[in-house]
Amino acid sequence: MTLSKRLILLFIGCFGSAMGQELLAPLTSNPIIQDHIEKYGPMQKSLVSDTLNLPFYDDFSDDVLFPREDRWEDSYTYVNLDMAIAPPSYGVVTFDGLNEFGLAYNIVNASSYGVADYLTSKPIDLNYFPSDSVYLSFYYQAQGIGNEPESEDSLVLEFRGPDTLGWRHVWSTRGEEYDDFKSVYIPITDTSLLKRGFQFRFKNYATLSGNLDHWHVDYIILNEGRSRNDSAIDDICISERPGPILADYYTVPWTHFSSLTDPYKAANRVYFQNRAGGVRNVNFGYRLYQDGQNIFNSNVLFKNSNPFTFDSVNYVFQSNLENITTNSNDSSDVEIKYFIQSVPDVRPENDTLTFKQSFHNYYAYDDGSAERGYALNDLSAKMAYYINPLKDDILRGVELYFPPTLIDATNNRFKIGIWTVGQDGSPSLALYKSDSIYQPRFTPMNYYARYLLDSALVIDQPVFIGIEQQFSNEMYVGYDRNFDNSDKLYYFVSGLWLPSEIEGSLMLRPMFGAEVTSDLGVDEDELAEFTVYPNPAVEEIRWSGDDQSAYFILDMQGRTVLSGRGTQADIGFLSEGMYVLTKEERGRVIRSRFIKLN
Repeated sequence: MTLSKRLILLFIGCFGSAMGQELLAPLTSNPIIQDHIEKYGPMQKSLVSDTLNLPFYDDFSDDVLFPREDRWEDSYTYVNLDMAIAPPSYGVVTFDGLNEFGLAYNIVNASSYGVADYLTSKPIDLNYFPSDSVYLSFYYQAQGIGNEPESEDSLVLEFRGPDTLGWRHVWSTRGEEYDDFKSVYIPITDTSLLKRGFQFRFKNYATLSGNLDHWHVDYIILNEGRSRNDSAIDDICISERPGPILADYYTVPWTHFSSLTDPYKAANRVYFQNRAGGVRNVNFGYRLYQDGQNIFNSNVLFKNSNPFTFDSVNYVFQSNLENITTNSNDSSDVEIKYFIQSVPDVRPENDTLTFKQSFHNYYAYDDGSAERGYALNDLSAKMAYYINPLKDDILRGVELYFPPTLIDATNNRFKIGIWTVGQDGSPSLALYKSDSIYQPRFTPMNYYARYLLDSALVIDQPVFIGIEQQFSNEMYVGYDRNFDNSDKLYYFVSGLWLPSEIEGSLMLRPMFGAEVTSDLGVDEDELAEFTVYPNPAVEEIRWSGDDQSAYFILDMQGRTVLSGRGTQADIGFLSEGMYVLTKEERGRVIRSRFIKLN
């Protein structure tokens, strides 16, 4: 179920009563950027500084994580589809307290504050006269689905001419809670700026210790012959990522989906914006791909759209999402490429958007990427999801994502539980509670730890599946803020099951079907899966393995304090204490603890 981004005010905070609380916490890193760096290495900055010509245009609708190097000089900001609410076009650039590696600028001092991200244009040829009406315009939004920037935080715009010293403050705004995108139009009339080699840049002031104080910028245009009233642009653009293509879930086990004889899908609404000054005839449709092969093309339909409006079209899928091949495989990857078309259209790049649907062996309400962590701070608290399997099958265990937050939960423990559904729709009788006691494992890259049941269990009815924590300190599980399934999440505190009040989706995935192996055991000794030496260490640590593989060093709060590639790391700057070295090997995350001494 897609989160209706236009109807809600999203925020970070605590919910609950005197008996207990649901809590959300910001992350200390960006898992998506860290996963990208682990796979492909850090962003390589372009050494070419060719001067650009007008018009300068960027609406961040390219399928990239970093600003395009042919338009921008730095890569500190985060290009994404999900952090903003109802942007002018899909894709924004986000400013926060993280650097280009997706790590906090200052992990040591939780209250550190200052300039965080920069977004600096390439040099631009502005050899124009003041009468040529050169304007820079853009849209911005505070918070979105992220963290609200406080009043002392700010987003700043600066200009620099080729012959001027330093940067000139032009515009700024103070932090605020979520609001709609706002437009800014700035004329450039100073002759010291109207030269070849002009540059502009945005920067933000933020807390530097985590994924905090979010600003989102979109639809930047610099061109001549403009005015403050030229908001009409011949551009019909998709404004948001479409929701899941299945009814009820983001994904289901492939063997469950492929066994169906009746359709199991959701009509999907795609939002777009008509930025033109008149009514536009908008054509729309979609193309379907399975495992890389085009298997279906829809009819092209049309709708008349009024000027300057957010609009939408409804895509209705037929008979099991048309032509998806059911087979005996254990997984399948499906893509739906939505498109809208209108003439004229100055920016066709933002007219197509792909939704990727992977079928494996689990049910999921979340999209696989955490924006926050979710926790309960009550002794023996429980959290459980309503699951109604599409067919009777064997439950093998659950996958859980434990994201790094500022709260240390490494000493907490949990059990896996299964409950029947009561008459009021809440969890009722206990069907299963594990004898094993599991430990949360923190990773920086949206990696789901796999925990198996003590004995597999046939599920032939709707149930609640979840975990029961063993201690009262907060144990944060990944929380996806893009899709709201809080109506299916219940939590237990002080003897009562209560429906969740926090919009989003818990990153807990029950696994069904064939037998699976556990990648993380319940025995603390299994943590040391390879050797770090020397241990304890003072200045440097080394380990065996691929000298090109990425590694992450986490403190005991699960925060990434160092990352890189290779088989050695200089750790002299780290504070004394216990750390975990994490790396990926043969498709699985492995880790080893070490002690840092001064």
